Amino acid sequence: MDLAVLIIAFFVLLFLGIPIAIALCASAILYLALYTEIPFIIIGQQMLKGVDSDPHPVKRTTKKYKDFTRHRKYAVLCNRRFG
Repeated sequence: MDLAVLIIAFFVLLFLGIPIAIALCASAILYLALYTEIPFIIIGQQMLKGVDSDPHPVKRTTKKYKDFTRHRKYAVLCNRRFG
């Protein structure tokens, strides 16, 4: 029965003309509200924790990056002076 609520809510929202992404989110939230006992604050924290984790941090201390920023600053100064 709980899976049926999820699928029916999704298709009803699609039939109403709501975009697919919002329909998926709304039907999932409806399912969580009706059939789980997990507080919404915990769900929100776990979602933000998953988005916040960065498995491959970008190193911006390389010489190539420093040269790029130096040339970019020079180009900005030239545009201010001559443009």
